[in-house]
Amino acid sequence: MNPETDSIQIDVKSTLVGSLYARAKYSQLYPKILEDREAVKLIEEVKKKHPKSQLEFSKMEEFIDEFYGLSFINRARVFDDAIRDFLEVHPHATVVNLGCGLDTTFFRVDNEKLQWFDLDLPDVIEYRKTLLQETERSRLIPKSIFDFTWFDDVKPIREGVFFIAGGLFQYFSEEQISDLIIRMSKEFSNGELLFDNPSSLGNKIINKRFRKKGLEAVGFDFSVNNPEKLVRKWSNSVILVNSFPVFSKIPRKRSWKTKTKIMVSLSKKLKMVKFVHLRFSPL
Repeated sequence: MNPETDSIQIDVKSTLVGSLYARAKYSQLYPKILEDREAVKLIEEVKKKHPKSQLEFSKMEEFIDEFYGLSFINRARVFDDAIRDFLEVHPHATVVNLGCGLDTTFFRVDNEKLQWFDLDLPDVIEYRKTLLQETERSRLIPKSIFDFTWFDDVKPIREGVFFIAGGLFQYFSEEQISDLIIRMSKEFSNGELLFDNPSSLGNKIINKRFRKKGLEAVGFDFSVNNPEKLVRKWSNSVILVNSFPVFSKIPRKRSWKTKTKIMVSLSKKLKMVKFVHLRFSPL
């Protein structure tokens, strides 16, 4: 097992299927935020091919309430919108999904011209292959994000490159993430990266929730409080394009539970989780 990635080696099925299940469930409840038909279809495939997965569903059902479910589909919606905006300018772009898990973004944004790469650890990719296969324009890379040989796997870049990393960077240290991003900036000039990450307060809250639910083996580390200051400290080749709190781009619904409304308001006000959009500028 790679010591760099031990912190996310909890249980492949519980983490992958859990997030897939959340997107499928809450995208059906709130299709105007996200319509993820592929996730709904995949959940049925999981039930058929992996009967014991129902146990994982029940575990995640306890952990993922309405607030966290909305967080999953809101994140997916933000990534979708950003990728579509990029493709408007670069229709033949390369898109790289770092730490893909069982993500289904490709199926929602495919313009039939882009080149897509899903990258994750070998055991994750093996599990993904039981449900989703590669295509000519959607390829799988079974590597750690810190195995920098994946840089060559996504080349040549035809017309711009856009990277997404959802719910990933917080599992590592700032040193690991800054090194990764700086290396990417040198390798992919003019490329762009969008990721979400909690603040130090957000990490504290979610780590407490992990412990309360008995998930002792997992914890968040890297935090983003002031994106502009953080990026400026890293490198002159990394430019902050934009940063905004989670839930800032979707309207609050009357149908949400009172607890959900309170949590959403607090999350936005305290900026507990942010999206950070970067561009790599040649020096």
